[in-house]
Amino acid sequence: MAGTVEQRVKTLENERDLLWLEVRALRERSGRDWNAMHDVARRVPVNTDDVSSPPGDAELDAAFGTPADRGEGFVGVVDDDDAGVTVWLCVVTGGAWWYEQLTKAV
Repeated sequence: MAGTVEQRVKTLENERDLLWLEVRALRERSGRDWNAMHDVARRVPVNTDDVSSPPGDAELDAAFGTPADRGEGFVGVVDDDDAGVTVWLCVVTGGAWWYEQLTKAV
């Protein structure tokens, strides 16, 4: 490394700062990648309460909590009375419950 001591120190400080920026960028990117991978691997909660057909708002609140508690985009499944016969896919959007009855694959 050529130059005065001050120039070498400044060069090392610049290299350190650039390295720190690269490390921070890698941490941020790996955090996003980890979160995406973790979201995919997460299981959807399954509730086995005995519910109406179709389940009512109060029944879904009892099964999972209110839409306000669960937040936009929450997804859950109700396996009616743990029988494996009637299964409901339930989602929160627009601050309300939405559901769809699922059909067993044959």
